[in-house]
Amino acid sequence: MNRLGLILILLFNIFLNISCSSIKIHSESPNLELSMHERENYTKDLEFTVDKEFFLFGTIPTTHELDLTEFFKEAGVDSASELKIIKQRKTKNMLWAFFTFGLYTPETYVIKAKTYKYNKFNN
Repeated sequence: MNRLGLILILLFNIFLNISCSSIKIHSESPNLELSMHERENYTKDLEFTVDKEFFLFGTIPTTHELDLTEFFKEAGVDSASELKIIKQRKTKNMLWAFFTFGLYTPETYVIKAKTYKYNKFNN
């Protein structure tokens, strides 16, 4: 492979890694109590994986919305602590972006928290 080809591939990969995609994370429920801090007796681990699709190097849509209420309600949880949201780099996502020349750029997010309470949403 010639030098120009390697430079183009390098520039393309740099462009993929600085795409403009973003996620707006919120909770619409007054019944869901979330904290980023550690709480006593919150020992049960929760983990949700969310896949979002972006197009044209992450510029469309500019923002995805993620309502945490849906995930915690589905799990039957009304209170959580140590909330963490992690953008996960997956090989398959990078390959999709690479082989579609940035036209399709999926992103994976992992939501982690700890809880002890259940059933407020299930009543």
